[in-house]
Amino acid sequence: MRIVHISDIHFFYFNKNPLQFFNKSFFGNLNYLFNRKKLYNQHLAYLVTDTFLELGVTHIIITGDYTCSSNKQEFRQMKRYVNFLIKKGFIVFTIPGNHDCYTRKTDDQKIFYKYLHRLINFSGDANFNLINDRVVAYNLQDNWWLVCVDCAHKTSIISSTGIFDLKTEENLNDLLSSLPKNASIIIANHFPYKPFKYPRCHLQRGESLKQIIQKNKNIRLFMHGHCHINNIENENQNLTISDSGSISLIKKSTFNLITLENDKCYVSAYLYNQTKWVAL
Repeated sequence: MRIVHISDIHFFYFNKNPLQFFNKSFFGNLNYLFNRKKLYNQHLAYLVTDTFLELGVTHIIITGDYTCSSNKQEFRQMKRYVNFLIKKGFIVFTIPGNHDCYTRKTDDQKIFYKYLHRLINFSGDANFNLINDRVVAYNLQDNWWLVCVDCAHKTSIISSTGIFDLKTEENLNDLLSSLPKNASIIIANHFPYKPFKYPRCHLQRGESLKQIIQKNKNIRLFMHGHCHINNIENENQNLTISDSGSISLIKKSTFNLITLENDKCYVSAYLYNQTKWVAL
């Protein structure tokens, strides 16, 4: 099985609604116009799918941040993109990022899930539902399982943190206990569990998530986005940590390819050289 991991597409729509001045969306617009606009090309997320087909990819995992400021036009772009991938024949798994819960309204009303619930199976194969429980598990093949964890919450104007709260921790422990003893597990989360270089962007209670992962030796891969920096590192002989970077970065568009073979998991990075994506 070949799986692609992408993240941080950041679709953008300029919001002219004056009500934006009363919430965080205003700062999202400013950030895009004066910063992200020069760095990102969201069309790359469409262009790269031909490479996925050439590589024999069957599944795609998207670890959030489809939007810049969580306005409805950006969510519509997200929905069109996921529908595009499905029509191409890919099986898609996904979770929201902090930008997909950018305002209080989008988080409280679970707008991300309202746009995707007819396209994505959020119930999985282990009696946990991502929308309600913030965790879900999918049986990929044989003993391989994918576990998605949603740590995205509304934050203040100056914060982009995630929260691995106590209830999510309890649900994750229960979910992992319910999986077969011989399962090999991949965990997907938008945020790295290690402290990020920007304190206002890290995962709160990330140390608790780290302890769960270190305790469960059958967790073989932890994947995340959020940092926009592609990275693959071996935490120990059993665990690999991978950041797919951002698929939309003009100069450093990257994705990670995961190949599953029996009890082995291989991760390789691909970088866009302005004409095509090549293995690093």
